[in-house]
Amino acid sequence: MLNVKRNIDVSKFYKLSAFLKRKSEGYKPEKAKVLTLDQIDKFLLEAPDKDFLMIKVVLIFGVAGACRGKKLHQLTISDVKK
Repeated sequence: MLNVKRNIDVSKFYKLSAFLKRKSEGYKPEKAKVLTLDQIDKFLLEAPDKDFLMIKVVLIFGVAGACRGKKLHQLTISDVKK
């Protein structure tokens, strides 16, 4: 992250690298939960539009457009064409 934003090569800081490796021992990342196609269909059909319309639209854009979270976040109304 520092390398990208501030042009700092953190690989040269050996003590920092060793410290971060020690701190990350035993860390097990959680796998992201994934919806099945049946769950997506059920949600789109059964969830009331009154409460979930925005979430449905984002879900459709994400699935149909194969968008990642960052791209969905950057999406604007002008990006949506009729």
